[in-house]
Amino acid sequence: MESFLLERKSNPTNHFVIGNDAGDADSIVSAISLAFIESVYEDRSITPIVSISKESFIHERPEVNLLFTYAGIQFASDMLLFVNDMTSMLREDKAKQTVNITLVDQNTLNHRLKAFADDLAIVEIVDHHKDMGKFQKTCFGNDRTVAFSRSRALVASACTLVAERLKRVASGRYPSVIGALLLGVILMDSVNLDQSIGKVTQRDRDAVTDILSKTDWEEGVPLSNIYINAEDGGNNHYYVDTKAYFEILQNA
Repeated sequence: MESFLLERKSNPTNHFVIGNDAGDADSIVSAISLAFIESVYEDRSITPIVSISKESFIHERPEVNLLFTYAGIQFASDMLLFVNDMTSMLREDKAKQTVNITLVDQNTLNHRLKAFADDLAIVEIVDHHKDMGKFQKTCFGNDRTVAFSRSRALVASACTLVAERLKRVASGRYPSVIGALLLGVILMDSVNLDQSIGKVTQRDRDAVTDILSKTDWEEGVPLSNIYINAEDGGNNHYYVDTKAYFEILQNA
């Protein structure tokens, strides 16, 4: 993941993924994770964008910075592109080439990108809010995933939708970095899969089960306070303590 992020920061592509203006954990991680998955497993060239400023990311998103640390990424802010970086690139695009955009955790264009709307093509949406019906000419069919029906979201987190994509396209074990990022956000958004809160759905539970069972957690063992070491016939197997992980992130 670190090499992917550094490469995209140095050499941005012509297709960006960006979350909503609020720039919460779900928007940030779903954008980064989807860009990684589509680039690595689907052979596409996608660049993730954090939808808030670098300063806001550092000072106002302690849970996201902690989440990256638990995923094994140190100094994440130095590896990422932020929305002000994107707007600068769009202003400097002398050729005015059309830039492809994937929207995650939203299905309307970010406020800071509206000035560039004529140069942007919304080609993919991955969201769990009410579909506002925009961008129908450029984004439809399998490229338009809006998990919302009858006045309610069908998943607690956009990261659940990204985890479902990972399950469809990945073979073998998942890298611990992607497992830790997606798992952490789904746990936060669903309040640790607490049914009484009224947000969690079976799709969130299934995503968590899949991540827990298919991620190569041994890669992340040094962060031992969220791992359970279960000895089995002399072999060590590591599992994530989801309750501990949720509480650490929630209290960041």
